Amino acid sequence: MAILPTRTEDRVRPATRQPNRPYAHAGVRVEILPVDDLDGDSGGFHRIGRHERCASCGQPLGNRTTDRLTGVLDRWGWDDQAPEVFAGALRRGLPVALLIVDLDGFKQINDEFGHPAGDAVLRSAAEVLRAATRDTDLVGRYGGDEFLVLLPSATSSGALEVARRIRAGFAAMKVRSRIEREVTVLISGQTASIGLATYHAELRDNLDDLLLDADTALREAKRKGRDRIGMANSSLCGRMLPGYALER
Repeated sequence: MAILPTRTEDRVRPATRQPNRPYAHAGVRVEILPVDDLDGDSGGFHRIGRHERCASCGQPLGNRTTDRLTGVLDRWGWDDQAPEVFAGALRRGLPVALLIVDLDGFKQINDEFGHPAGDAVLRSAAEVLRAATRDTDLVGRYGGDEFLVLLPSATSSGALEVARRIRAGFAAMKVRSRIEREVTVLISGQTASIGLATYHAELRDNLDDLLLDADTALREAKRKGRDRIGMANSSLCGRMLPGYALER
């Protein structure tokens, strides 16, 4: 464990230009940045714009269905919209897939660097999820560091490609956050465990079944060491796989 500087004379000053000191935990890389990097342009780091607000009441638009931290659907918004999207896809005879995405080692980020750093990672993760999905897909925050992604018209192989894009996007994230008044860290190398499930008409699945299957696949991925995709009742390569499969 790296000991973070706590006194002014111990901090990295602009004139010193000491190299960044790395800190690695659970596969996540963290660097302590120089003091002069505290302010100014973020140099391409992820940012979330402010929510649009109602002209009358001043509240964020959609705040009853949107998670205010990440900008994706909250649990209530998901419970309201996901069943309609799922049913609509079935009426049109389309395949449906569901992902549960869990950020590996997230508790350690909160414990080591504080909740503002954890919040910054969650906001960046939500940006990756939006970038990896289509406008017709649903993205919601399931709770804590877990997200749900509903993919109408996605086959097993299509959903797997989305899951791969999400993992690649997380790995490329560079999240900057202040952990003390004059100390900023750069967090990178985030990994994720993902559970994937697809709808099968012959099994008469419903959305709750899909969620249960995806959660089972996620638990198996985490038991096998995290940083991988678990696939439940997968029909990849045109054949049914018993139970679940794993991809690292």
